[in-house]
Amino acid sequence: NVQYPILYTQRFNKSGVAKWAANGKAVGSPGVNSQKNVSIIANGIGGAVYVFTDARNASVNGGYYDLYAQQFDSLGTAVNPDWNTTGTEVSVATNTQDFAKIVASGNGSYIITWEDGRNGASDIYASKIEANGLLPLRLVSFDAQAKDKNIVLKWMTENEINTSYFEIEYSRNTTDFMYVGKVNAAGKETNNYTFTYLPKDNGSAYFRLKMLDKDGKYVYSNIIKIDINIKNVFEIKMYPNFVENFVTLNINSKTNEIFNLAIYSALGNTIETFSMPVLEGNNTKNIDVSKLSKGCYMLSVYQKNGSIKTIKFIKQ
Repeated sequence: NVQYPILYTQRFNKSGVAKWAANGKAVGSPGVNSQKNVSIIANGIGGAVYVFTDARNASVNGGYYDLYAQQFDSLGTAVNPDWNTTGTEVSVATNTQDFAKIVASGNGSYIITWEDGRNGASDIYASKIEANGLLPLRLVSFDAQAKDKNIVLKWMTENEINTSYFEIEYSRNTTDFMYVGKVNAAGKETNNYTFTYLPKDNGSAYFRLKMLDKDGKYVYSNIIKIDINIKNVFEIKMYPNFVENFVTLNINSKTNEIFNLAIYSALGNTIETFSMPVLEGNNTKNIDVSKLSKGCYMLSVYQKNGSIKTIKFIKQ
């Protein structure tokens, strides 16, 4: 092709006789700009896998070359639908990707390396392409931050060609994880995600991502840890304010834990201390104050993270 150089391939038997189409089979997307600098490896079933530099996107990316891969079977037919018949994207990052090399990595998958100009210099990048012609999802980063009373999870991905969605899992011990949410995949080459979780307990918390493909396969991310120390995650009410024998205390909590309680005199002397197991939500406890002398008292409720709430009552 005079205007655009195109890659062709041919298979020969041991006698040197061509087995595929006369004049060879075109590799990539013939007639759509040029292809060059191919690396080839036999696929073990009579065909081959090719990785090559391709300018098909030059009109929209400033004239730069991208990297594609293609597989032919023993008959010289581009494998489809597992692989794209005109080549599967390996990298379409900014600037040019070129001079690729390919090696087999087992189970029909391949490792590809290349020279990459996305950062303005000639760096070396690598990627794995699976037997089905898809690049595996790459989790670039995954972290957690405390914000107000929430935990904000953030992660960044690349190569979401076959990714369906992410499940967020939470644990207190790195072993027993529970599902707490789901985020659908955006399907772009580079993606940023955020998920907000409202913790129910203070202490160490562990999170991981379950990353699911459209075919139901999944892998887990690394586990990340964050220490939760949430202030003022409970409210108290008490009635009646003027008491004879019993006072009713209501604690509305966002955590599951044991609260410590204390009754003080008007002079600040400790009269009685006790504990109260509390679950998330509303909790009620009847407190016997029948033995207290008449007068003004303070009831203080202590949370293990240091939060304190105090309410006054009058013993009649």
